[in-house]
Amino acid sequence: MNKIYPETLWQLMLDVLKGTPEFVYISGTQPFLMSFNNKEYFIYVKNLSSAYFKERPDTTRAQLPIRDNFENIKKSPNPFIFLGYDQDNDVLVCWNFHIVKTRLNEKKSVSFYSRQFFQDEVSLGNFLRKRLKNGDEPILFKRKNLIDFFKQIDTFFPLETATDTTTNSLIENQILDSDNNEPIESTNLFVSNGKLLKITDTNLIEQLKPLIETKHSLEALKFAADYYKGQFPAMKLKDWNELVKNVNCNEPELEVTETQENIKPIKIYSTDNVRNRFVNYMQDNELSEASISHYIQALSGKISEGIRNYLAPDLSDIFKVTDILLLQSWLLKLFKFQEYILLDEIGKKMYSCALKKYIQFVEFLSSKDTYFVAEPQAQYITSKSPEFTENAKRKEFILRVTYPDGRIVAERVVYKTLLDVIKSAGVYNVQSLGIFVNKINLVSETVLPRYETSQKHIGNGLYVMTNCDTETKQRIIEQISEAFNMGLEVEKVSIV
Repeated sequence: MNKIYPETLWQLMLDVLKGTPEFVYISGTQPFLMSFNNKEYFIYVKNLSSAYFKERPDTTRAQLPIRDNFENIKKSPNPFIFLGYDQDNDVLVCWNFHIVKTRLNEKKSVSFYSRQFFQDEVSLGNFLRKRLKNGDEPILFKRKNLIDFFKQIDTFFPLETATDTTTNSLIENQILDSDNNEPIESTNLFVSNGKLLKITDTNLIEQLKPLIETKHSLEALKFAADYYKGQFPAMKLKDWNELVKNVNCNEPELEVTETQENIKPIKIYSTDNVRNRFVNYMQDNELSEASISHYIQALSGKISEGIRNYLAPDLSDIFKVTDILLLQSWLLKLFKFQEYILLDEIGKKMYSCALKKYIQFVEFLSSKDTYFVAEPQAQYITSKSPEFTENAKRKEFILRVTYPDGRIVAERVVYKTLLDVIKSAGVYNVQSLGIFVNKINLVSETVLPRYETSQKHIGNGLYVMTNCDTETKQRIIEQISEAFNMGLEVEKVSIV
């Protein structure tokens, strides 16, 4: 992942924020001072990069250095908002700014952590709260949603304060792994004005769940109040009731957002075909190779095994199932078993994320007439070869583009070949051609919610619509080549 210069990160934030009159730029670059809705904030943005943990290769981090101007910021009443930026996904990660500010200039480098597969999960218009092993719950969201983030920033991170000697502050409970300096455990309490704002104690949550699931809400709230033994005297019965209700619904990893009415029937495919299509889908959505490998292993292994043991004894392989309602049911049920709660916690939500990603893929399949997968072998049969037939299955075809200088591009994921041509022609040049796909310019600043996974970021806030078949992509490339006299030779090739 190429790092972006600090000034560019600053400009990326301003490009979004200047779209609302509630934003006023005041001064500085990195950090910079701004006002939003008449409240001032210091903003500091760093690139997210690998934390280089051998046992946890998907762990990412952004680091706070020591800087002289941080001392004045630390004394200022203004919040300090620290954002980590994932360039590949155009995603921002924000950690609890009450804590971050206290750690300014604490030591040479202070790390704040995330997970690559969390960042891969973010979609436009949604804010994800992900719980890390240290108890941190950063908010992840698309850069395009930065304005909406500031509109509700105070709801994401309520102020944590210690009410007495029996209530530990969030900062005091940061425990670091001596081997790699990564936070490993915490017993954070979310407290404000003498009231508990959120139950984060996993032991208590597990004891409350059976009561909540069997509709014994009164017993659950009494149990929670007794558990804390008078630590929060300002809490009323309605406050405990609200906390218990949040325990019941606060499981973002297991949410199924698609309504049953929107689900369409899905064709039945062979297991290998579905698995290959799923891999191709994840590659199209630019998940890292490590994440793809982890998801496939999780689904073929522990998830299929758990479904067999607890839910469907006859299941041989998860990739034989393309019934969306059934998959959603398994998602909700499997991760209520203690074994899989622990497994998912140890795996940092990798298992539930894998099943969620597979459900998204099946929903994607159900919305398409076809979705073609190019097999990964290297030998080509071109449209000029005698072996080539128009009756061959289209899923075997990709495009090969030969440039006048002899350079050949034949990406297994076809949209990447299209992106290469657009970059070669000039993104703004192609945008000016006014080629429309799915009622939107091929190159556009607008991301349509229906096609957000198919509109690929190509830089400078521009996205390329790739939701079209191979033949359409071929015609687009030929049109671009002709418009700018590029002299491209475009062939449909079959991978055998």
